[in-house]
Amino acid sequence: MACLLAAAVHDYEHLGLNNDFLVKTGHKRAICFNDQNVNENHHAAAAFALLEKPEFNFLKVLPRKAFVRLRKLVIDLVLGTDLKYHFDYISDVKGKYKDAKEEDQFRMAFKGFLKLSDISHASKSLELHLGWTQRINAEFCQQGDRERELGMPISPFCNREDQNLPASQIGFFKFLVQPLIEVTSQYYKPQAFNQVRAQCSANLEYWISEKQKQNEEKRPGGGGGGGGGEAVTPK
Repeated sequence: MACLLAAAVHDYEHLGLNNDFLVKTGHKRAICFNDQNVNENHHAAAAFALLEKPEFNFLKVLPRKAFVRLRKLVIDLVLGTDLKYHFDYISDVKGKYKDAKEEDQFRMAFKGFLKLSDISHASKSLELHLGWTQRINAEFCQQGDRERELGMPISPFCNREDQNLPASQIGFFKFLVQPLIEVTSQYYKPQAFNQVRAQCSANLEYWISEKQKQNEEKRPGGGGGGGGGEAVTPK
């Protein structure tokens, strides 16, 4: 139940702005959470505040002890979706999972499954993956537009005037998605992840192909129309 609840609320009331932007602009959420995991803390806190309302509190049937344990796990899972912890998580699993207590192993597994679900568009069909990539890229660019208006340095991947979507997606797959799949697959039957791996590999190959087209167009005498990452860059 904790995993399902964490998945449902992990982006609750998201503003489409990253933690760094909220901190640098002194947003009220950053002030409330002392600049720490601002988005993730808000998602969890706002969700549990909503559950305080009698008409929404489906957890009221739980014994107090069970509720406290569930709440702790949900908060831990939601905070774990902050990408700043991504590489620490990969390292911890590789170094600690096999020797960890059973309860800690379950916590690591739940956290891995939620993190993988959070970026699961990478393992969807190419059509769905491109659709989600376009939406995420549009959100990034909207933040970049606000940063430009405020005279702030534009965050990585947020500058619509300097887009290289194939390159950023190749990095996304190689450094975030694929390592997470490999460590997460050990929690369950590894073969159950074969389809996920295969689709991720196919999507990565698409971006590698787009990058090659982009490079060819930059060469003297290269073609001038279409290609590159423009197919999924918001207009």
